[in-house]
Amino acid sequence: MGCCTSTQVKPADEHSEVSKVHRKTTSNREQHKRTDAFQSIDVHALKAPQNVKNSVASLVEYLVQGARTDKEKVRAFYVWIANNIRYDTHAFFSGNYGGVDADSVLRSGASVCSGYANLFEAFCKIAQIQVQVIHGFAKGYGHSPEKHFSPNTDTNHAWNAVYLDNKWEFIECTWGAGHLSDSGEFQREFSNFHFLPNPIHFIVAHFPFDNSITDYSKKWQLLKTPMSLEEFNRNIELTQSAMEWNIKPKSHRYGVVDVKGFVEIVIEDKKGQLCDTSFHLWEKQSGNRIEEYGFLRKESATEIKITLQPPKATMYSVRIFGRVDPSLEKLNDLMTFVINCRETRKTSPYPRLTNQWGIQPAAFDHGLLKWNQYKIPAILRSTNGRVELTLKTTRNIPTLLKLSHATNQFPNGERFTLVTGGKDFLDIKLRLPYTGYYKLQLMFKREKSSDDLYHGMANFLVECESADEDCIPFPATHPHTQEYSCSLIEPLDGNLPANKSVKFRFKSSVVRKAIAGDEQMKHNGNEWSAEIRTPGAGRTVDIMGTNVDENKYWGLFTFDVI
Repeated sequence: MGCCTSTQVKPADEHSEVSKVHRKTTSNREQHKRTDAFQSIDVHALKAPQNVKNSVASLVEYLVQGARTDKEKVRAFYVWIANNIRYDTHAFFSGNYGGVDADSVLRSGASVCSGYANLFEAFCKIAQIQVQVIHGFAKGYGHSPEKHFSPNTDTNHAWNAVYLDNKWEFIECTWGAGHLSDSGEFQREFSNFHFLPNPIHFIVAHFPFDNSITDYSKKWQLLKTPMSLEEFNRNIELTQSAMEWNIKPKSHRYGVVDVKGFVEIVIEDKKGQLCDTSFHLWEKQSGNRIEEYGFLRKESATEIKITLQPPKATMYSVRIFGRVDPSLEKLNDLMTFVINCRETRKTSPYPRLTNQWGIQPAAFDHGLLKWNQYKIPAILRSTNGRVELTLKTTRNIPTLLKLSHATNQFPNGERFTLVTGGKDFLDIKLRLPYTGYYKLQLMFKREKSSDDLYHGMANFLVECESADEDCIPFPATHPHTQEYSCSLIEPLDGNLPANKSVKFRFKSSVVRKAIAGDEQMKHNGNEWSAEIRTPGAGRTVDIMGTNVDENKYWGLFTFDVI
């Protein structure tokens, strides 16, 4: 049987009756769209007085009042059952189901899936609506993709089919009633998704089966092209949210993925709705979380990619989450793959990240040029320990960079980054002292914001094959560096030799006057230059500038003298 949802991340106990497809996923807005047509019917069903619940017949007589069509009657039955019959978790976990006939279920107010299906069947028969109880297999609570159903397996779920408007449609009262909490307690949460669901969506987790009836499975899938049990077993299980948002696997259709060394899984977001995604990766045997061996990013509007490089040959699960509404904090469960790692390769862990890699959608609302949307790779690769990246912008964006290594810590990490820019570009340079993986975070000041804070707008994975042997830090920059659209030409090293002649050059179309140390800089068009003798070790040299004729200068670049 199948009814409710476990929201836990680690693999659940080996039970299959409770729905893993129905989770707390539907927003109020989405729920309202579905219920508008049945608003008066729903209200009537939910107001059923206690005195009509003494018998199935009297309750049906009340529920059909005001219903003009069989579909409205069926809606009233579904709403009442899903909101009034509690899933019997004690019966489910003990295997002692008790009475599951309609009268017993109505009297106790609780049952397992067969009781839900039998009560709905009884309602329809009294209302003279064609109905069928369907038995079969459900990918429910505790189901794992590597464990398949077979013709010799006992069926584990029951649901209904009802004949409306000259065709059969599905009704899933059990999964429409709620879900199980992590502790195994039933949590009532009404779901519209399981009222007359699309057969294409329904077959994801429901397979009708009766060995004693010829073509039973084919008939009760309600599909033009029925699916085999083998295909049902192998196909990935999509959650309610994934189906509603049209999120599908693109590279791997099946729930179990065989891996040698590494694998890249591609998920398709056809409507480009997802504004944020994440994943959980864990070793199935130990339950240990190992997200540092997975890398999820969204590099195009319609695709999410996840690269996995498991550290040892064993079984893993990877669960993928997403959201389409940035105002909601919770990310919804989308799908889960089992990773069967047969061989490993020498690898380094990725930096940890709580949200997705790549450009965040908010960046395009705060200055990043939309023409460039999702065309910027989330992975920056370096063969010499240096990286250069230019981003197109619609304004001069105050930007901060933060660079961190996956396994090594290094002081003054910000001095190994240099960001300059103007009204239509951001220029980013990196120097990398170690091989392996880095996380580069971009933070913008929001446009027209009342706060003075920098907000995360992008996360890049930097892969360094060969470190910069010298890896001299860049000069420090200041808020006016970007405000005055300054681009440093030379020197790019932040450490200068003491008591030596050094030439300084930078470009700016905004600066009116500039000094290097105590020397006035000359300009040729937008390029400013000066050659000075550096002071003794332990001191600094500042390039300063102003965009007015007054002698009030602001820091642009600061160099250390060693």
